Amino acid sequence: MTVINAAKNKNTIGLVADKMGSYVTRERLTESKLYLNTLGDAIFGITGSIDPIHEAIENLELYTKGEDLTSQVNLLSRSMKETRKSSIENILDAKYGGSIHDVVSGNREKFDEVLLQKLQKDIMQPDTGDFAYLTNNQILAGGFEGKTPKLYRVTHEGADSVKSNYESVGSGRDMSLSHLDEFYASINDPDNLSTRDMVENLVKAKIKSSNQNKGVGGNSDIAIYKKGEQPRTIAGNESRLFEEIIKLKSQNLVKQRIANKSLDQLLAGEKFESLYPQIFDIALKDDKKNLYLKGYNF
Repeated sequence: MTVINAAKNKNTIGLVADKMGSYVTRERLTESKLYLNTLGDAIFGITGSIDPIHEAIENLELYTKGEDLTSQVNLLSRSMKETRKSSIENILDAKYGGSIHDVVSGNREKFDEVLLQKLQKDIMQPDTGDFAYLTNNQILAGGFEGKTPKLYRVTHEGADSVKSNYESVGSGRDMSLSHLDEFYASINDPDNLSTRDMVENLVKAKIKSSNQNKGVGGNSDIAIYKKGEQPRTIAGNESRLFEEIIKLKSQNLVKQRIANKSLDQLLAGEKFESLYPQIFDIALKDDKKNLYLKGYNF
């Protein structure tokens, strides 16, 4: 349960993720879903069941990393596929003393007929059955092929290049795309869209998903990857302020010039301590109660 939104302009890739982590009996708003230094030239955001995708990411070190972006995201897909296979092997061995080969070949010495048919169906139809949680991960990745920014959708079945300038994955995808589709329909040249407008609308899409999808929530995590520079995150207090400025700006509760300048400054690495007083017309030391209630760490 989550949403990852991504977009690109001519020289920058942006990713925005929510912070909702959903478990069997718990939900928490502290889940980190963006990876910046794990896959060579690519940054990416994860969705779906936590344990399988974390294992797949850890298993990347078992493979020789590719030299270009396409081979790297394909490697991520390969690791997801191999992790699913090894997980199923472990489950079958632990519960039944059998293997995938035993199931596929119809070994009736290991399984009775009813169980065998069920396991065959679960393995051959990965999106349903008892093993579905091992295949419900989707990843949005971005990087550069030479000087060209690229976005990819990655699953255990493969890595597909995104043809448009934006995409969304996760349970909040429909709501995020409803905003992004409308926004980009009004843009004549998305390659020349400013990074601020691009990221601002990725966050707006995440807010819409959060407001209308119970599996999406928490603060926004933001990643920026500019051509020729190292990828970096805007998180914690800074991303919280980024989101609050967007909400205030949408209601004309802060001057557009001040809001836009502050968003640009946050994208450039400015800290919230210097910008919060400009937006809320109050010194930090005089607003500690509100800062605490809004979730700032100070």
